[in-house]
Amino acid sequence: MMDKLASMALFAAIVEHNGLAAAAKHLNTSPASVSTKLKALEHHYGVKLLNRTTRTVHLTDEGEQFYQLSKTTLQHIAEMENQMMSQQDVLRGNLRISAPRDLGKNVVAPMLDRFLVRHPALVPHLILSDDILPIHDGRLDVVFRYGHLEDSQLVSRRLRTSRRVLCASPGYLERNGRPAVPEDLHQHQCLGLLRAGEQLTRWTFFAGKDKQHLAIQPSRLSNDGEMVKRWAIDGHGIVLKSWVDVEQDVQSGRLVVLLEDYLQDFAPEVSEGADLHLVYPTRQHVPARTRAFIDFTLDYFRADTFRS
Repeated sequence: MMDKLASMALFAAIVEHNGLAAAAKHLNTSPASVSTKLKALEHHYGVKLLNRTTRTVHLTDEGEQFYQLSKTTLQHIAEMENQMMSQQDVLRGNLRISAPRDLGKNVVAPMLDRFLVRHPALVPHLILSDDILPIHDGRLDVVFRYGHLEDSQLVSRRLRTSRRVLCASPGYLERNGRPAVPEDLHQHQCLGLLRAGEQLTRWTFFAGKDKQHLAIQPSRLSNDGEMVKRWAIDGHGIVLKSWVDVEQDVQSGRLVVLLEDYLQDFAPEVSEGADLHLVYPTRQHVPARTRAFIDFTLDYFRADTFRS
């Protein structure tokens, strides 16, 4: 099948450079190749486009018409390309972002506000969920997730190293005492998280090479990580949360970290660690708006801007 745009560009070069040899030099090809393609073009349309002599070329009536139409078409395409390229400086369109509820409200939303100051024409869709949403099925551009992903079709960029910690409010500890070992949690009110309807109430504790699983009996459950943390701050029990989510609350004294000699996590079969990652689909051409948000996010976390 003939490449019609290439044929238009070839014919315009012949006319504007007044000959096949000069056009071949301009297009960085051989005169024989130009001659062959010109013959194929004339055969395709069933008309003669040029009358050639040894020194010059002359347009036929059909050639003049084809040249003018080709020139106009190529100019329109060039204008469209320039317009599309210039729009890269003014980012537009939808940007679909997913994040855990707690992180989304307290970290991602303020960060997004700063990003939109630079790119006000963008329309963000911020989907907050503690469930693990599928990127492709959900038509998401970027996702904030805790833990490492094995999906080779996705790119995962670590934003922050983190860990999970047990926390409670000073008021709760004053009333109920402080657990010294994981088994003491059986005597405490524990706050549980729901993910996709499943209770994440099997907590794992590491001390050196030793590992133990502890099934807690939650006094309250929620599928909203921010709600579970709010209950802990209000003194209703002990919560297992990512350090990224509770760092500011610990520094302000609203929460106290417990069992610091143990590394804590949800059971391995329902957790992939606590490091925070930015995840997005592997694509050859990432939209400029998505690339800009990825770069902004990496810089934002690299500078620990969200702490300020």
